[in-house]
Amino acid sequence: MFCLAPILMERAFRHTALGSQWLILFSIYLYLKHRRKAERKTYLWYLLLEILAVGIHPYFLSMISSFSLLCVVEDFRHGTWGSGFAFAGQLALTYLAGCLIGVLGQGISSSRKGFGYYSMNINALLNPTSCGGYNWSRILKVHGQTLGNYDGFNYFGVGMLFLLLLLLAFMLVTNKYSSLLGCLKRNWPVCMLAIFLTAFAVSNVITYNGRELLTIPLPQWLGKLCGIFRASSRMFYPVYYLLYFFLLFQWWDMRMEFKKSHIYMLVLLCVCVQIFDLQGVMAQKHQQMEEHADYVSILNETALSEDVRGCETLYLEKDIDVYEKRDLAIWALKNNINTYFSVANSGDYSMSRKLAVKTIQEQKDRGSIGGDNYCDDQGGNSQRILIRIC
Repeated sequence: MFCLAPILMERAFRHTALGSQWLILFSIYLYLKHRRKAERKTYLWYLLLEILAVGIHPYFLSMISSFSLLCVVEDFRHGTWGSGFAFAGQLALTYLAGCLIGVLGQGISSSRKGFGYYSMNINALLNPTSCGGYNWSRILKVHGQTLGNYDGFNYFGVGMLFLLLLLLAFMLVTNKYSSLLGCLKRNWPVCMLAIFLTAFAVSNVITYNGRELLTIPLPQWLGKLCGIFRASSRMFYPVYYLLYFFLLFQWWDMRMEFKKSHIYMLVLLCVCVQIFDLQGVMAQKHQQMEEHADYVSILNETALSEDVRGCETLYLEKDIDVYEKRDLAIWALKNNINTYFSVANSGDYSMSRKLAVKTIQEQKDRGSIGGDNYCDDQGGNSQRILIRIC
């Protein structure tokens, strides 16, 4: 079931860093295990996951930390007060790890514009549409979206929706909804986290289908804080997987009313329905992987690499597309050439930008550059500079 989660399939073939959703599942597992038997090493595991998240994709950092915080809440509920220090130390060490690999510090602003734009549409769970125009459902129809809702793809899949509807119908018919309410009451910290993450995913710009229903104004400081995770729709991933766990647990909890074999068959049926529903997108993804694409990259231009042999630094006189800059950065790395420009598609790398502007201006003042592609000996200086590539 978890391998067939549409949010995993969508990211794994497009935005691979966000395909590391095992980090979320591991975090949930650690929380459930810690709740049953509290152990100090749980926070060491969370520290490892957070350091991995910083290096894989920082959005996972907040998700992992949320479940670590839940462990602290559970400890508080049972009279253990030292966990708060472990949690604070865990975050401090994670921040240090981020500084060591260059993700944090060094004048980098982690807040960016876009919070409220890359939000989750209210119809996300039932809307089988994403980037690329894939056929995510053979049963449900596609609904409209607006703003940057395309990044908020959180389609649940008909198989899991079927499992949810059966559960609700059974509890209404047998008057067992009290057990459902009891489960929610026992797990109120998880419910509170789920509500918060869902609200953050929807953001202050509430959208439904192709309409903006409501925009809640935010103070400037709060908007800047939320801008750290501007693609807020991704924060629904933990809630998404918690719903998976919740549904499977609720059915397993009814093994007194049903035979275990019947529950197994029901879940297997829902897996088959999920596969049937996603068959179209599976075929499309498979076809894409089969296609042969010819791509000429600057990384393979041996003649250009020969021309710049001996150059040590690459400057850009004018800003270019971020994807072109990424190719240039990789090419420069392969040719042992330093760079002084940002290759991130988001974030404010002010110190790097100021250094690049200052250095290029110094070269212009000295008359060393004139706009052509060439290496300059710097008047006897051993350093050689590649001015730009267009």
